[in-house]
Amino acid sequence: MPSSFNSISKPSSDRLKVRSPKVDLLFVHSFPKRVHAGEGVSENKAFTGFASGLHHIDDTVLQPKPVRQPRPTIYAGGESEAAKNLIAEKCDAYVMHGDPPARIREKISEMRARREKLNLPPMQFGVAAYVIVRDSEEEAKGELARIIDVKAFAAGYDNYQQWLSGTKLEGRMSIQEYSVSNRGLRSGLIGTPEQVTARISELEAAGVDLLLLQCSPQLEEMERFAADVIRKGHSRQNSRVIASR
Repeated sequence: MPSSFNSISKPSSDRLKVRSPKVDLLFVHSFPKRVHAGEGVSENKAFTGFASGLHHIDDTVLQPKPVRQPRPTIYAGGESEAAKNLIAEKCDAYVMHGDPPARIREKISEMRARREKLNLPPMQFGVAAYVIVRDSEEEAKGELARIIDVKAFAAGYDNYQQWLSGTKLEGRMSIQEYSVSNRGLRSGLIGTPEQVTARISELEAAGVDLLLLQCSPQLEEMERFAADVIRKGHSRQNSRVIASR
């Protein structure tokens, strides 16, 4: 990750300095003040006059206009103090790395408190989760063992070390956990349909209303999850699921 930022002459420590004005830009460029004055979102008028230390926008038109009002939902994640402050102030949904329900509950409670101090409306909360659904617990554990069989000096290990050095997490990650993204294994969606359903209910009770599912191979595992968890009625009707990766 640091090398990726260095290649564009931006240290990775500047990620939040880049993110904050981009969020501001999305706000004003998607729905500038004239929209709230009643001129409508479908006009082709040019937007003029946005400037920050990193961006300057002048005489531009954004089309098509976003459908959701007053603006698109802003999803963001991060575990540093600076990131959490930014998200609480400027975003609508906090998406988290995977963790057990008890830890997720603590993180949601903390973000709700930050939000309330700013007198802003409630946020949505999402969590990453790698899902393995099998007919038996033994089969699920076997697939898990296959996934986390990562050799210390295999391809990608250097990237793992580089990523650890350039990110601010609340806890350390093992190379096995890095075998899937965003600490997805810690959410615990591994087992039989009934076990996975029970875990989803625990996450929901902790305050989660959005799951960012990871699976591989994606198509086959998405179909399995749909058939064994969603279609069989194991998942609560008001749970929303986004399948990613």
